Amino acid sequence: MLVSQERTCVGLLSHGFLCFLQISQLVEDVQRLQASITKLQETSAGQIARLEEQLDHKRQHIARLEARLDAQRDYDDVKRELRSVRGGGDVFGIVCKR
Repeated sequence: MLVSQERTCVGLLSHGFLCFLQISQLVEDVQRLQASITKLQETSAGQIARLEEQLDHKRQHIARLEARLDAQRDYDDVKRELRSVRGGGDVFGIVCKR
């Protein structure tokens, strides 16, 4: 019976040691994955910041282009009115004659 108890003890110790090794490996895996997550979060935050900056630059460029379009429309309106005045058209309710 003593031999049987020793085998049981050895078996339990072996099983316990294997469990310890598995737990140790799992702890290492979790730590490695947490480090990967942290690095990904930092990388993503940097990319988001760069994209937001690019978006801001694009919005500013769009605003400048819209201002140019507005100025061009104003210029076109003035040219149209000038042609109308030169051509003897009715501008502002005034008939121009040559």
